[in-house]
Order: sequence, then C-alpha cells, then structure tokens
Amino acid sequence: MKPGDKVRFIHGKEEGIVRKIINSRDVEVEIQDGFLIPALIKELVVVASAESFIAAEEPGQEIAPERLKTDGIYLAFVPFNDRIYSIQLINESDLDISFTFGSLTDENYIGISTGNLKTKAHIKVGEASVKDFDSWPSWITQCLYFSYGRTIYKEPLVRKLSIKASTFYKNKKLIPLINEQGYLFKIDDKQTPINKEKLVQEMYSAPQEVKEFSRPAPEIDLHIEKLTPDHLKLNNSEMLEIQIRHFQKNLDNAIASGMDEITFIHGVGNGILKLKIQEILSRTKNIVYFKDAKKEKFGYGATLVKIN
Repeated sequence: MKPGDKVRFIHGKEEGIVRKIINSRDVEVEIQDGFLIPALIKELVVVASAESFIAAEEPGQEIAPERLKTDGIYLAFVPFNDRIYSIQLINESDLDISFTFGSLTDENYIGISTGNLKTKAHIKVGEASVKDFDSWPSWITQCLYFSYGRTIYKEPLVRKLSIKASTFYKNKKLIPLINEQGYLFKIDDKQTPINKEKLVQEMYSAPQEVKEFSRPAPEIDLHIEKLTPDHLKLNNSEMLEIQIRHFQKNLDNAIASGMDEITFIHGVGNGILKLKIQEILSRTKNIVYFKDAKKEKFGYGATLVKIN
C-alpha cells in the first residue's frame, strides 16, 4: 500500500485515497468530503493502485510530487470514484493567494468555497458529478496574490472556466502536487493583446481554405470493443469517456457535412451511454429530433438523429 492507492474500508462502505504512510501500521486517508483521517492498514483493501510515483515510500514521509515546468494557478478535476470528480485548486505560483470559488449558471452565482492557499500547495474547493457533466455550470475562481516584503505586483485574478467535452478530455494529465491522473486547466493565462495591424492584414488577405469534414457512415457503432482493442483494461468511466468522444466527433461531422440523419448504436446495457447521448442531443443546435431507431433491427439499442 502506498500514497495514491484508492482503498475501501473493510467494515464499511467508505472509499478514499491514501495520502500518507504514517508508520508500518497506519496511513492517512482522504475520504470523499476531503477530510483526512488516520486508518489501520489491516482495515483497508486496495481498490486501485496508484499509476506512478516519484520517490520511494518511507514511513512518515510523503511522496514528493512531480512539478509542472511552468508556474501558475490551476483547477484540476480528479476522479474520486466513477461518479464524482474532486475539484482541486492548485497554487504552483511563487506567491500565496486568497481565493473564492463558485459556480455560475445563467445569472445565478453560487459561492462554494473560500480561503487562503500557500505557494506550492493545493486544496479541495468542490465536487462535480460525472452524470451531470453536460449541465455543469461555469466555474468562477477569484484570487488575490500576497507575499511579505518586496515582490512583483500581480493583478487580481478573475477566471470563468466553461467546460465542454471536446476540450475536457484532451486535458488529462498527471496532476502536480497531487500526483494522480486527472483533468488540468491553467486559469491564470494572460490574454494576448490584439494586434490591430495584423488583424487588418488578415481581413484583406486571401481567404483561407475551408476545412473539409469527413462524412461519417450512416450508422455508428459505439460498442467499446469496436472503438479500442484495449477495452478490457479500461474501467467504466474510461469506457464512457471514449464512447462519448467518438459520438461527439461523428455527430459534429454529420452536421458539418450536411447529413440529414445518422444512427448511433449504443446497445442497451445499463442505459448510461444512451442517457448521456440524449442529454447532449437535447442541447445541440441543428437537431430536429431524435428517437429510438428501428426496433426490429436494433431493439432499444440505437438512437436515430434527424439533422436540420
């Protein structure tokens, strides 16, 4: 057993992640609410082993995590289990910060967390449900920078992070300071100033070649064994991630290439993939309607999408 292992309590339903080896008998475990509790090693069973480690474990010593090559402020979405992401605020800058974190839906703002965060440290600021991914709000982070004595002045940070599936899953990385796989977003990037002269030149330059979209097949099979040869090595969450990416790519290409309709074969299973597809379709422009495809051919395991 080592830091980063996902564990379950033998005499309970709780799950958590090992954060520290205290001694040969005890470890420190982070449970779902972000609390750190001591636990006997003999009372735990490893559910999933940590993927990689930077230093050898020693009793009483935490693993030194891998650092990013560039400093900054980050939001990370770290899977706690296959249902919940833990939202972590990471301070890889050289200054301490005071922060607020909340969510914004339409004009409704909800404050979720506030506090202070030392340099080279992280803190859990919230949670997000996997099943509600397509209806996630925008995440609002506000930070003030501080250091005693003379230092470089930095403007307060206000960042609104709106996440879409097409960009979210491309940001899977080893999370700094936490040393686990997750989805990482740098939120203190400076806005590039507009070069007016360059903009005018581009406006009057020769038109760019229009990007061609490949026309997908009229029927797209989303069964995981059709999408990757390594499906037996994946957990349910990773399988769903691949299936949704493949669905979104083919849906976008079908709309862009002018198709009238397309059928997605998702199978029956536990219904989660079908539900996620219908949630995305209900929020996508250019969709006239969607319904169960021909039952005599697919049963209830396919969805026909009519495109405008």
